[in-house]
Amino acid sequence: MNQNSTSHYIQSKLRELNLEGKQDETFEQVNKNIENNNNNILLYRKKANLLSQLGKLQEVLHTWEQGIQNNIHDINFYQEKGIPYFTIYQLKYQGIRANGMRLLNYMILVQQKMLKMFHFIFQNVVNYLNKINLKKQLNVGIKEFKIIKTNSIKNFYTLNNGIINNEAWREVADCWGQGITYNKNDYSFYLEKVYALEQLEEYQEILECLNLGLKYNKYQLLLYRKKGEILEKMGKDQEIIDNYDQAISIMVHPGIYEEKAIALTKQQKWKEVIQFCNCDKQKLNNYFFLVKIQIQALSELNEQDQLIKLCNEFIHKNDMYIYKFKAQALFKQGLFEQVIESWDEAIKKNEKVQEFYLEKIKALNDQNRYPEAIQNCNLVINLQLDNQIEIQNWKMNILEKQSNIREALKISRIIGTIRKIYQKQI
Repeated sequence: MNQNSTSHYIQSKLRELNLEGKQDETFEQVNKNIENNNNNILLYRKKANLLSQLGKLQEVLHTWEQGIQNNIHDINFYQEKGIPYFTIYQLKYQGIRANGMRLLNYMILVQQKMLKMFHFIFQNVVNYLNKINLKKQLNVGIKEFKIIKTNSIKNFYTLNNGIINNEAWREVADCWGQGITYNKNDYSFYLEKVYALEQLEEYQEILECLNLGLKYNKYQLLLYRKKGEILEKMGKDQEIIDNYDQAISIMVHPGIYEEKAIALTKQQKWKEVIQFCNCDKQKLNNYFFLVKIQIQALSELNEQDQLIKLCNEFIHKNDMYIYKFKAQALFKQGLFEQVIESWDEAIKKNEKVQEFYLEKIKALNDQNRYPEAIQNCNLVINLQLDNQIEIQNWKMNILEKQSNIREALKISRIIGTIRKIYQKQI
């Protein structure tokens, strides 16, 4: 019998026993099935759900502890321990009627995915209920059911803001620590523990966890990336670079190259960016993102000649990023005609892409070559490419610069007509 059919059978049996009020027999039946099928997570869920209906929160946790012991390499059981399946609890309080308010009922619904927050769902709450009083009643309910002290809680929300309890986060971290003990070669356990520790801002402990993870998973990019993020929060710039250098020394992975290049960029170490990107010409050819990062670095250092040379080397990529930086560098050097020629070259390769025409029009406009700019606007309008409103706006603005107000007004009316057509199409 597979898990789904087993679950259906147990559900029917439990419903029958519950209707008869035979709770002891219900648990006996569940425990017997778990004993015979101790890897079936659906049976543990059924038992946890039944216990939660009785308000036995601690026993719910014990159920998932049992599941973990029987399935120490199955991450799903650790996830379930992180969020036990509570059903509905109604917390009824007196004194609310004193202000003419109806009785307030609370529900806690916690059938969520892994590591989600507890949500308090409120029923029968009148619109004018005082939020302060509501929060007070919530606190009473939390205290009564000792929810904060269970190691299944990560967080829970009021109507206003989430309330985070450090004790709960610590217990979640410890839960994943237990999982790491049995699953040293599964990087996901380390990342889950790190997530909980991040809520506590325990950065040194996070580094220890990640270093342990890398000891057993030294080729896992996600662990290096997370370590880099944590080191950045700690302001340890050189250690960030050392972290990625360590990864680069043992494996070839574009993600690692990108992370190091981005880290150097954030630290504005432009010369080191260029040196890193140029250290291996084959790497530069294989990973185009390094070309873009190097172009940015050359631009920051105002190395226009080298920038243009690099852009020409990779102009065959036919990438807008390359064309834009090349045009900017040519403009800064006063090579205005070459700017236009560069965009003409791009347009030849991208005749149906309006963005390239617009860049040429902008360049002509920046050089006060208004008649040519208008001519190119008309060309794009006749081609009927993507965004007619955008190109008409450019034509109108250029006409205004020429003090050709009459023609500009005509274009304005055309734009209005186009907008109406677009709205009807929507």
